[in-house]
Formats: sequence, C-alpha cells, structure tokens
Amino acid sequence: MAELQIYGPGEAGNPAPAPAPPAEYTLVPYEELKAKAAAAEKEKEAEEAKTKAAAQAQRDSGIPPTSPGPTTNDLAGGFTGHDRIEREESGEGNGRLRNRF
Repeated sequence: MAELQIYGPGEAGNPAPAPAPPAEYTLVPYEELKAKAAAAEKEKEAEEAKTKAAAQAQRDSGIPPTSPGPTTNDLAGGFTGHDRIEREESGEGNGRLRNRF
C-alpha cells in the first residue's frame, strides 16, 4: 500500500505529507481595550458623583424640587385609547364611554 501511496484518513501514516496551510491569527490590542474600558468607567463614576453632588446641593438648599409637569393622561383631556373603545363597542366595557356620547 505504501508503494501505491495509499494512506489512512487525513494522510495518516504518510512519510511525506503536504505542508499544512498557514494558520491565521488576529492580534487584539488588549491593553488599549482595557485602558478605554477603565477610562469609560472613571467617566461614568465621575458623572455619578457629579449627579449625587447636585442632588445633595439641591437638598441642602432647602428649595423644593420642581414638579415634572402634567402627565400625558392629563394633557389628553380625557381621550381614551383605541383598545378601550373597541372593548366598549364589543360590550365588554362598563358602559361609561357609551354614556358620554
């Protein structure tokens, strides 16, 4: 079989196998990535500290915080959603919409 150059699977046992294809590797600059992550973490911590300091200053000033303003439901003026109207039309609602109009 060796004279006929018949070898096992994957050229196993071949005394002169073909050269292996070159292995490709990707080099990653981990030090740069770690430095960027550390800088982002420091920036996040600085922003959190700034927010906490501003909140503490607000509490120390004695001025009450402003309200967030009217909610979307307040601005809608009593309008209802489409699904509520559909439930009312199908008879599943409590009849309050039908009594309105």
